[in-house]
Amino acid sequence: MRILGALAGGAHGGAETFYTRLMIALHESGIQTHAILRPFDARIEQFKEKNLPYTAAPFGGLFDFQTKRIFKEQIKKIDPQIVLTFMNRATAKCPRSKNDNFVQLARLGGYYNLKYYKKADYLIALTHDIYDYIIQNGWPKEKVHYLPNFAVQIPGTPIKRQDLDTPDDVPLLVTLARLHDAKAIDVLLHAMIQVKGAYLWIAGEGPLRQELESLMNSLGLQNRVRFLGWRQDIPDLIATSDMVVFPSRYEPHGTVVLEAWMHERPLIAAASKGPAGLVNDGENGLLVPINDADSLAKAIQKVLNSSELAANLVIQGKETYTKHHSQKAVLSQYTEFFQKVVQKTS
Repeated sequence: MRILGALAGGAHGGAETFYTRLMIALHESGIQTHAILRPFDARIEQFKEKNLPYTAAPFGGLFDFQTKRIFKEQIKKIDPQIVLTFMNRATAKCPRSKNDNFVQLARLGGYYNLKYYKKADYLIALTHDIYDYIIQNGWPKEKVHYLPNFAVQIPGTPIKRQDLDTPDDVPLLVTLARLHDAKAIDVLLHAMIQVKGAYLWIAGEGPLRQELESLMNSLGLQNRVRFLGWRQDIPDLIATSDMVVFPSRYEPHGTVVLEAWMHERPLIAAASKGPAGLVNDGENGLLVPINDADSLAKAIQKVLNSSELAANLVIQGKETYTKHHSQKAVLSQYTEFFQKVVQKTS
């Protein structure tokens, strides 16, 4: 099978991370895979390391004619059976004609405006809720398919806490998030006031960093909270921690949930749509109301006070990950779907 995968994303983000993981997994499984993406060095370096062929394109605005030309050249050269597009702009920039021999699949990781997806043959929904959204907005069920994300199982090695000015004998929480209002780091900071003695590592970058650091200082948390910026050693950070906290007020999916399960750490999440669709409260994680610092603090303290609860959350979280969200399980679903849609058009 020959697949051309296109991403019009930024340097960082959940969709961008999964695109990279999926393209590499498809390539390593023996499928002929070629990537078209914006020229961000870190992602391109990963493709180079795996010998995954790629082509850079600007994915610019209205007057960007270069991207469509690059698309056409690669389609002619590769003759793909599948063109898989991530993000609105990649989907809209994909050229179509009556003579096309490929199937265009567009993957939606959020509640996007479907006007950008008119040319696609099928839509892939990241969650069941996004699947329902697409159907409710007029797409026929036979043209929409649910496929989850996977997290790559990379063992984490605990780092020295002292390197991040954190004592060895304190409870350590970690959160992974872009510093944006949707991620509700402000709620987590307010919760930290009530979780006495615990430290928090915030791995991520974004437009609200200065504002959040100011809030941290005003709450008197500067001795217990560390802003780490964007990190490449996420497995190591989780392995060093005692718990993963995911307080997002808006989250269509939530790869952080999968990361916590895979790396065997107790998970506490706000009940935004994505985590609420993944987590069975009290079984593989704890869910708390959105924007509720008091409930979040109580849930954190509950896990810290009960090693039995923490262990059960870890066991059931790992079981959920292995059955539904491991690379093996999800890649099998993707390749089966690819084969199905190609056969339908043959």
